[in-house]
Amino acid sequence: MKSALLSCYILTKNSERRLAEVLHSVQMVADEILIVDSGSTDSTIKIAQNFHCKILHRPFDNFRDQRTFAEEQCTHDWVLALDSDEIASPALQKKIQSLKGASFKSGDEANVDGYAIKRDWFFINHPVRNFYPVRTPEFIVRLFNRKKISHRNSRIIHEQVDTRGATISVINESIHHHSCDSLQDLYAKLPVYAKLSAQDLHHKGVKSSWAKRNAYPWLIWFRWHILYKGFLDGQPGIILGKYTRDTIQKKYEILDKISRQSTSLDARIKS
Repeated sequence: MKSALLSCYILTKNSERRLAEVLHSVQMVADEILIVDSGSTDSTIKIAQNFHCKILHRPFDNFRDQRTFAEEQCTHDWVLALDSDEIASPALQKKIQSLKGASFKSGDEANVDGYAIKRDWFFINHPVRNFYPVRTPEFIVRLFNRKKISHRNSRIIHEQVDTRGATISVINESIHHHSCDSLQDLYAKLPVYAKLSAQDLHHKGVKSSWAKRNAYPWLIWFRWHILYKGFLDGQPGIILGKYTRDTIQKKYEILDKISRQSTSLDARIKS
């Protein structure tokens, strides 16, 4: 049986922190590595060039459209989608090589369209039980046939592929997601994620309120830090608990601002 070919795409912007490790982890399993960069000013592009990646540039609007663009630019039908802080473990590398050799057929499942891969999360190099809005470990579809599965119909943030009508198998060998290595890295994400989440809620017709801005963040903190046992992760867990609360509060503050602006615009149009 002829071995299947695989494209791997990675979204980047100022991703020098982990990019070399990520690229090293996939260079032996991917037949093509595609970088879609949204304006890096650090050494991201130089690192990608050192690994002989195909580099494309696209201004960032949201994660869904960035991923959809990347998938459409891949040469091969089978795609491995990674973030610039996600490292394929040695065990996962071997598993993907094995699947390629079998043309991505798994046992008796002759028509697999995609694979949900185990993903372990790390914060400041510590494994954590949750990282809002994800409880870990999780299984996420990151290896798939792009002709059958894509991000096209996903929401714009915390995006996931559309698997309706697709056959999905599971890979227990893991991706190691090193989301942040410092408090600064963590809080640099907050404005972007909060804004996109607020835009998503506004699009769905959700409204902000005093309770959502002030009480609800503490309820979500209690769920993730206490009920989901984030406190067992020690200092990293305490930091992530505060980040969860701050993210929710910021999201609804932005949603309130968007709603006010929309209402004001509608009033001017009607007058």
